[in-house]
Amino acid sequence: MNCLVPQGRFDAAQTELERALALDPLSLTVNTSAGLRHFYERQTASAARALRRTLELNQDFGTAHYFLGHIHIAMGRYDEAIVALERAVTLQEGSAETKAALATAHALAYHRAEAEALLAELERRAQEVYVSPALLAQVHLALGDPAPALERLEEAAALRTADLVWLRVHPIYDSVRGHPRFRALLEMMHLL
Repeated sequence: MNCLVPQGRFDAAQTELERALALDPLSLTVNTSAGLRHFYERQTASAARALRRTLELNQDFGTAHYFLGHIHIAMGRYDEAIVALERAVTLQEGSAETKAALATAHALAYHRAEAEALLAELERRAQEVYVSPALLAQVHLALGDPAPALERLEEAAALRTADLVWLRVHPIYDSVRGHPRFRALLEMMHLL
């Protein structure tokens, strides 16, 4: 799935996910991946149902809360996103990914102070340990700041950051999809 979905090959990913679910129907990771395939294909209602099924298997699976937060963001349900992402932050011990997603939700809910505080925390953390510049870019986009977001994405590309593989399909990048600098990144990564 992690190879097929970033290329927009959703049908092929679905075939592989069905095979994986047949082999291990209780796998939290596979069930979460099934929801993600729907999310990246912009089928948010199906994605949310799949993630809720995962959480029925294990309420403490932080990855499912994290991606459910992303789905709520895509659906414009920012308060629900914040609840899910706060749970993910707790379960995943304050990972940079969960904090960036929480900052994104706060920014889109017009809680600018909370979003900026989380962004500042992530930038401080990036001075000591690795934090993907793509995560910082996502928060800048949610804050309505495309110039620093594009700078961070270019920095991530120079570092060959693994999470850039999702550029083509992640909804967070929709606001800059038509920007020449973003399109240049997609071309450079052979994602067009």
